[in-house]
Amino acid sequence: MMSDKLPIFKDGECPYCHYDTHAIGNEPLRCELCGWIDMKPKTHEIKILERPYIAAHIGIKPWEYRKDDRCYNVGDILCLYLWNKGIGDYEGFSIKRRVTYILRGPAFGIPEGYCIMTTEKVQQEEASGEKIKRVNINWF
Repeated sequence: MMSDKLPIFKDGECPYCHYDTHAIGNEPLRCELCGWIDMKPKTHEIKILERPYIAAHIGIKPWEYRKDDRCYNVGDILCLYLWNKGIGDYEGFSIKRRVTYILRGPAFGIPEGYCIMTTEKVQQEEASGEKIKRVNINWF
């Protein structure tokens, strides 16, 4: 027996890449181009080792490869906390990056359950709403 109700189709536009988005029924709108899902942006606190931290800090690593276990979304903020593997504790430094694109596995050699996110710098004040004291770090 067929249902008398047809599924409700929703259309919209991605606020990040302006690509057309679609959804059926109660599902949130999704962008197939950049990976955005119509949800409130979240902040994720993540450990990061020294070398990738430095590369992200100076801007030569505008991406993160992560296990896709936190429902990452375009627009989310990643708080990357410098982790010292030798002592098993945080160093006290962090940077904030906004997710601009997500490529989820399995695709292009990315395993199922993992993702690559491209990111952009976020001003500390923008991410937290308060002024942050700048610290000069001599890495070498």
